[in-house]
Amino acid sequence: MRKLLLYFAFALLLVPVGIAQNRGDIAFVGFNADGDDDFAIVALADIAANTTIYFTDNEVSSGGGLADTNEGIIQWDTGTAIITAGTIVIFTDTDAAGNPNFGASVGTLTMPDPSLNLSGGGDALFAYLGTDPSTPTLFLAGIQNEANNTGDLAASGLTEGTDFVTFTSGSNDDGGVYNASRDDQTSFAAYGAIINTASNWSTQSSNGELLLPFSTTPFTTALPVELTSFEAIASTDAVTLTWTTASETNNAGFELQQATAGAAFTPATFVSGQGTTLQAQSYQHTIANLIPGQYRFRLKQVDYDGAFEYSSEVEVTVGVEHSFQLSEAYPNPFNPETVFSVSVQSDQRVEVAVYNLLGQRVRQLYAGTVTAGAAQRVVFDAGGLPGGVYLIQARGAEVMQSRTVTLLK
Repeated sequence: MRKLLLYFAFALLLVPVGIAQNRGDIAFVGFNADGDDDFAIVALADIAANTTIYFTDNEVSSGGGLADTNEGIIQWDTGTAIITAGTIVIFTDTDAAGNPNFGASVGTLTMPDPSLNLSGGGDALFAYLGTDPSTPTLFLAGIQNEANNTGDLAASGLTEGTDFVTFTSGSNDDGGVYNASRDDQTSFAAYGAIINTASNWSTQSSNGELLLPFSTTPFTTALPVELTSFEAIASTDAVTLTWTTASETNNAGFELQQATAGAAFTPATFVSGQGTTLQAQSYQHTIANLIPGQYRFRLKQVDYDGAFEYSSEVEVTVGVEHSFQLSEAYPNPFNPETVFSVSVQSDQRVEVAVYNLLGQRVRQLYAGTVTAGAAQRVVFDAGGLPGGVYLIQARGAEVMQSRTVTLLK
């Protein structure tokens, strides 16, 4: 066997379920060539159910095939459920199917070819899509523990630092593990370049098993903007909208959109964001000269790269005499708190309570006088209550309004 250069290659033979795998949809986060040959990968995109994936330490020929069929191939059948992005899958004892711990943490592992024989210096394992174990159609990712086989890398179509990593810090590294962040990117794909950078790995030159067990902590993504409240307060001919954020990442700002009953949303104005900040931020904007009627509002949060997402909607009544308004709760669904407001156009006593679907009162949230033109903010803390749908009811002197909210647990 050649001086080992380690590539991990997956072959995905897909059952059509609406997910098409692409190069870079997985990345390697752990490798151990010492002892029983263990490794770990992370899904950087959803992997379709009933997918077959092959791993091989064979060399890659100039045409993209496998050059040395005397080296190993193992087959991974992912199972009947989609493997979601961020999931870690660990493969153990892959050098022999008879090993007591031979297998994968998700799905089923079999060995259609001679077993893998990973070495502590200069080996490679490839990940590729294939029509069968010996016929790659698309290489997805790779890893090596010594940079000495550029020919294999070029033939695979993989790119160092993008979907292929040389994790070694020396010429004889038995093992390596990715040790950088798993929770600070706004997309799973953004982890690809970080994982495939050698400086983000820890290595072990004499005994890769000292790095075991590999971490099973999943990768997560951070929302560009963590919106914590969004409220609307109506007056005679205007609506004041307020919202707060707990943190922001690459936030260009908010397009404030409005709509009347039955109409589509249209842009009203744009409020600049704070870019990237871990500090809570508060925003306010008033839309004036509105004709009487029902209005809906939402925020379109826009990143610097043009990506965007919408907030939940809030609804208010403008310019209707004796109007009584219970706003939408935000967030909804929620856990454990949601916030809403009650506004009136004449001073009156208001009671706000929460009921379960059996009609039983489970919380008294507010009882007091609400002043005209000044919305009363109300917080529903559902601590101690079981998950499910609840009814928030606000009762004034002559009017009663209700909203449903969903507690997730």
